[in-house]
Amino acid sequence: FGMLILVNLNQQKPAASPTDQPVTPGPTASPVSGPVDFTAEWTSSYASGNETLIHRDISSIMNYQPAMPLPDDASDLPAACPHLEPDLLDWNDPNIAWPLSGPGPPPADGTDVTLPTGASIIVRGGHLASTHESPYGRITIPAGSRLIFDDVGASGLIEMHTLGITVEGALEAGSPTCRVQGNIQITLHGEYGNPSGAVSDRHLSDAASSDMGLKGILVKDVLGARFDFHGKLYHPTWTRLAAPVPDSNILPSAPLVRQSEIFLQDCVDWPDAGRIIVTTSHVKDTRGYNFNEEAIIEVGGVACVTVDGRQYGKVTLASPLVHYHHAGEKEYQCEVGLVSRNIIIQGNDHSDSTDNSPLECDATVSGWTKMPCPNTFLTGFGGHTIVVGQAEGRLRGVEFYRMGMTNIMGRYPVHFHHQLREAGAVSEVTDCAVHRSYFRAITIHDAFNLKVQRNTAFDISGHAFYLESGVEELNRVEYNLAAFVHPINGAQLMASNVVGNKFQSDTILVPADHTASGFYISNVHNYVVGNAASGGWSGIQFPVLPQPADKTLRYSGIVPKDRPSLHIAGNSIHSSSWFAANSGGMYEGGSLYWDEADLDSETLIYNAGRVSSSRLTRYTTDDNGNDDWLRIYNTTVWLVSEYLGLGVLLVLKCL
Repeated sequence: FGMLILVNLNQQKPAASPTDQPVTPGPTASPVSGPVDFTAEWTSSYASGNETLIHRDISSIMNYQPAMPLPDDASDLPAACPHLEPDLLDWNDPNIAWPLSGPGPPPADGTDVTLPTGASIIVRGGHLASTHESPYGRITIPAGSRLIFDDVGASGLIEMHTLGITVEGALEAGSPTCRVQGNIQITLHGEYGNPSGAVSDRHLSDAASSDMGLKGILVKDVLGARFDFHGKLYHPTWTRLAAPVPDSNILPSAPLVRQSEIFLQDCVDWPDAGRIIVTTSHVKDTRGYNFNEEAIIEVGGVACVTVDGRQYGKVTLASPLVHYHHAGEKEYQCEVGLVSRNIIIQGNDHSDSTDNSPLECDATVSGWTKMPCPNTFLTGFGGHTIVVGQAEGRLRGVEFYRMGMTNIMGRYPVHFHHQLREAGAVSEVTDCAVHRSYFRAITIHDAFNLKVQRNTAFDISGHAFYLESGVEELNRVEYNLAAFVHPINGAQLMASNVVGNKFQSDTILVPADHTASGFYISNVHNYVVGNAASGGWSGIQFPVLPQPADKTLRYSGIVPKDRPSLHIAGNSIHSSSWFAANSGGMYEGGSLYWDEADLDSETLIYNAGRVSSSRLTRYTTDDNGNDDWLRIYNTTVWLVSEYLGLGVLLVLKCL
């Protein structure tokens, strides 16, 4: 094994951090020793608008992350908008003969709906009869048919409640050349375990593993099937603080306005009443020790200001922040991300876990205090989307909320599944947001050439940006933010390189989720550029897979651990690796594998440490079989137990 790292090893952490102590009832302490003091002079300069802010400039902040690029179509005028096409049929047209219900609009009483074959039907404002209490059943769009959402303008809303949508034709809102400006909200219904008295429950959770369409949007492996949702472009989707946010309990000299007015390194065009997240600046980041904050933007609260000839974003919040969020000159700054979008796909009100306490338990390994509890947060049952085979999916500017089904294979907020290379080349997930997910954020499974760019993921159970089996290659995972990531069924505490094996079971579908991280890169033959990871067992994890972690691909001949890296550069990690003494914010280690002696094994095995086995050691080779380096460039790591966790041999070069 060899690794070549060309990197800014900007690892900084406080000499005395409070993050290894339990907090009751809530965290109040500052995580950084000697944060910026807000003196009278500084307050005065703030009042006159002449304060010194931190600019996103390599020479000034020692931050090697490239700027998020503006999408190519950002300035294009809308064209080829499907809702403007002639001869569309209105959903509530009394003359449409629906195959299952006959003439007239279909009833919203839980019965299924199938579009007429060859029909292009548009949903306009006021067309839909579904409600939280009375959703449509499953909606099927046959091959050759289209279901199109109108653009009702920024003040309008189309709201659909359904038990799921199966797409063999086309599901559309906008197009690749036409972003929808109006609001669309699709709520997917169904509950965990069929609780008594539930109105919208039509299915049991144990059916979800075999029924791909349950509480989901399923785009089937059919030629011509496509999922085209194109929401409003907000840019950038996330950025970093240009000035610290004070905690007035710790810094009484700080002007209170600095808790409700935050300065950003980029000007933003975020919406009034939009929801943002501000990441933690603590090492430990768990549900029971949470210094991340969510806030709502005040109406008229977004401005672009010029200070010392440079432009910065200024965002005024409806309510002040509570905790300290770090932004240091010539070092590092917390991220701020927008999680609101005008198109929302969400699980219903019965999606949340019911086993959600306690938040922390006593640690099982000496050296730690509190840790996430096993056997909790295992019943999350949100919605999901899946694009299969030759189907195409283009998702831009979409918000996914209360999505994912904990420990149910393949039921993720966004999932490209066994997708043909040609379909992947024209598919993308860009400018989207995933928050409060019960199983991952964006999953690439046996898919290639996808664009996964400029997305924000927050409050995620399991690995967030996830290359599932290890065969996935040539994908572009770029300029994404993953924050507040949670292990499933308890976290692996690791005091040394040697730990016991974890096995796939009813309470942990993929045992690697004991070490859930922001980015799980099971095959490095991809582009991983400009991403930021806050929290997680590790920020970016490169697990060792001797075979694909998919029993249908196990004997494909692909050895994921030995594939050469394409381009891994400009990523940043912080508030990570608290659970292990030497895993690192970026961890090259941990092995996920099948029992070598059992050729038909159904049980995945995971070891979070470093196993002394040639089968579980990385031997990087190029496409010609020659020894090669695993190359990682320009990485910034801070507030971690170690900046980098590696395997057997480290060859390090620093610029």
